Amino acid sequence: MRKDRTPSESAFENFLLYLDPQRTRAAQKYVQLHEKLVFWLEHHRCSKAQELADRTLDTVARQLLKGLEIQADDPMDYCLGVARNLLKRERALDLKQVPLDDLPLQSEKHYAHEALRIAMDNDSHQQRADCLRHCLRRLSSEDRRMLELYYHDDWHQQVRQRKQLVRQLAWSEENLRSHVHRLRARLKTCMKSCLEDAA
Repeated sequence: MRKDRTPSESAFENFLLYLDPQRTRAAQKYVQLHEKLVFWLEHHRCSKAQELADRTLDTVARQLLKGLEIQADDPMDYCLGVARNLLKRERALDLKQVPLDDLPLQSEKHYAHEALRIAMDNDSHQQRADCLRHCLRRLSSEDRRMLELYYHDDWHQQVRQRKQLVRQLAWSEENLRSHVHRLRARLKTCMKSCLEDAA
């Protein structure tokens, strides 16, 4: 039976106090943290973004109550680290059931590392990583670089880099999203073919 991981009232109150001594401002900052976490998780194709955002803040609240001192200037930076770890655990648990459409798109180096780390003893997972590497290499170096920048792990860096891409390419944000969507579609088709050939 899974433990009830809901933080105590004292943990929650302590978290609010950490965010801001003024309760109204603290509540606003808490909501903003939650919204940013949901945004980051959704952009990393997490199907349970709301739940993982809740769990992230619950985890941080318990850690603060136990005496954790967050060194980051922005609490969001630490919360993103916790969210990233929780997301990795979820994907490790669900890896065998992950459909092709839900494969997280990261840089070639990042995805290969994660796939091999999580499933190094599973041939099918190894094949997925190999196929993704193969398909990424079929893209131009410019498109591979674009995907790496567009799907950066760090949420703050991701937002900055997408804006930078828009400026550099002189595209609208919609044009950038459309182009990335087409690249993803090409990767999906390539991976499906690669996995079928390997079967």
